[in-house]
Amino acid sequence: MSAVDRSTLPAEVSAALHAVLGDAAVEQLALMSGGLSGAMLLSFTVEGAEYVLRRGVVARAPRELACMRIASDRGIAPRLHHADAETAVVIMDRVAGAPLGRSGAPPIRV
Repeated sequence: MSAVDRSTLPAEVSAALHAVLGDAAVEQLALMSGGLSGAMLLSFTVEGAEYVLRRGVVARAPRELACMRIASDRGIAPRLHHADAETAVVIMDRVAGAPLGRSGAPPIRV
């Protein structure tokens, strides 16, 4: 992960951060790598709580956000704090652990 200057973020990302956090100090804002969707991923901490901001593709956002909401509501995905289909920006809790396929465990064969 590499550190990110908050003043360089796109306007819709800054607006989402402000909508959720107000003027709370954002710590450890960093760009995350990985994923196949091409979405921009940022991790950050506010008052000890860890979050992820995802900015995806607007054309796919309604379907992606619907799936995220269903999974979050059922407790099988991170809790959503902000989900905007018009900007494709989502802010969610950060889950500790390694992404699938990066844990070092051998793949499951079916």
